[in-house]
Amino acid sequence: MSDSDSGTPHATGTSARLQPMTEHERHVTGQLRGSDQVLFLDYDGVLHPDAVFRTKRGLELRAPGHLLMHASILAEILADFPAVRISLSTSWVRTLGFRRARAVLPPALQARTVSATWHSSMLRAPLLGYDLQTRYEQILSAVAAARLTSWLALDDDPQGSWPEHDPRLVRCNSQHGLADTHVQTELYNRLRQMAKNKRDRSDWPPGSIQ
Repeated sequence: MSDSDSGTPHATGTSARLQPMTEHERHVTGQLRGSDQVLFLDYDGVLHPDAVFRTKRGLELRAPGHLLMHASILAEILADFPAVRISLSTSWVRTLGFRRARAVLPPALQARTVSATWHSSMLRAPLLGYDLQTRYEQILSAVAAARLTSWLALDDDPQGSWPEHDPRLVRCNSQHGLADTHVQTELYNRLRQMAKNKRDRSDWPPGSIQ
């Protein structure tokens, strides 16, 4: 997300108008458990082209299509994986707050979205920690905090912060996002493998009572 005047990234800057989270939001963003299967979700470059600007009229997509245009594709893919929860890694949370960023998603995705990598306590130190981390580091911090063992990230990674060939990242083209059928297939296969690995761990040792 960029500022309409400068064209520079705006969502993680200290000049953004931030919305403090409510007590309910603080509770929701802490609902990840170590046993969860989690998809960390970016918006820009994934659910629509990476050409979103913050203007006086609100958020504006300056590319063909509309905001969240590929969200229905994600909902359809996730329909086969009911156990997967969503944690928002998008910079929209840093700018709009968790509640408003989640509210733009279709209901099927909202119902899965229980967490974000950014939370309200980070308002007290906007130039430390989170704001100095790459997207990869932000997600790893959330993974460590929740002690997750089953997770993936869906991101266009425009800064190239992820290690090369990291199987936990499903990388999107910044302009095509989830419209790319190859990305759709990769995401589905990674989710299926994550679910299988989870079942395999649950079934070990053989004959154990669940």
